[in-house]
Amino acid sequence: MNNPNRILFVAKVVFVGHGATSVLKHHLSEFNDDSSSFWTVGLEPATKLFFFSDKELRMQIWNLSLSPGFAPLRKMYMQHSLGLLIFFHQNNRKSYDSVSSYFHDFIQSNQPKVSGIDSFSKNHLSIINLLSPQEETQEVSSEEANALASSLGVKYYEMYLEDEIEFQQILSTLAKAIISSLEHSRNSKI
Repeated sequence: MNNPNRILFVAKVVFVGHGATSVLKHHLSEFNDDSSSFWTVGLEPATKLFFFSDKELRMQIWNLSLSPGFAPLRKMYMQHSLGLLIFFHQNNRKSYDSVSSYFHDFIQSNQPKVSGIDSFSKNHLSIINLLSPQEETQEVSSEEANALASSLGVKYYEMYLEDEIEFQQILSTLAKAIISSLEHSRNSKI
């Protein structure tokens, strides 16, 4: 894939919420070791590469801790991010109730413009409902979560932790939106 004419973009993307670490451990090889300290911010972010014809995106994925002691630093780590994936569990009302707070922290941390993108696009933000394969009590309905995503103007997805295809589709959609915004910003400066 070494194309000397390839345009390289780098983008910081934040994962936050209940289940984010599990998703990363399950789907990205960088997080598949037994060192629990590797799962959240503090070390190197995971990197996922995307190739689209003459463009390459290196997505740096930062997984933010949910511990109360980390809360004051969360906004700082969100700064200069071009994407946000907020996770919650359908059978955990508390995890869902945190979604709006993470969203607003991200927006406040990246105003008035995000890392050189003149018109910030909410296409870079998504809420992901982690479904449970077991018959557990569902505390948050799909309709309620979808309504919240609509009110915030962001994408809404549902996926099972093990669903590799859905996870890759979510990341690919995000990567395409980020490249489009970066390309637009780059072309408007030329």
